[in-house]
Amino acid sequence: FEDDAKPQWPLNLPDRLFDQIEKIGGDACLKMAASDRVDVVSPSGRVRFSIRTRDLDAVRIVAKTSVDPAEADALDDAKIRVDASQNETTLAITRLGQASKPALKRFFRRTLADAPDGS
Repeated sequence: FEDDAKPQWPLNLPDRLFDQIEKIGGDACLKMAASDRVDVVSPSGRVRFSIRTRDLDAVRIVAKTSVDPAEADALDDAKIRVDASQNETTLAITRLGQASKPALKRFFRRTLADAPDGS
């Protein structure tokens, strides 16, 4: 982290998220995109969402998809902050327990399955 700053989330949080994602998308779905970002890809290599690992206040999951109100409410109930627009959804994860919440797993499954490959 820049200037030896300490994140406000546990350092093993990204690994916990990666484990959950690999259980859903398979071992080959994680691709190191940059020093601060891991992309989650479909079997054809299409990026489904990205995980930003260098923000000090949260690990962020950024998907180029919208989230419906019921899904946003379920994530909010799991204490996962949701910032959504028509074309993008960003989730802010700050605690280890959030990585295994059913609402987050549903988001991962839906996002990985959302549009067929090639679209």
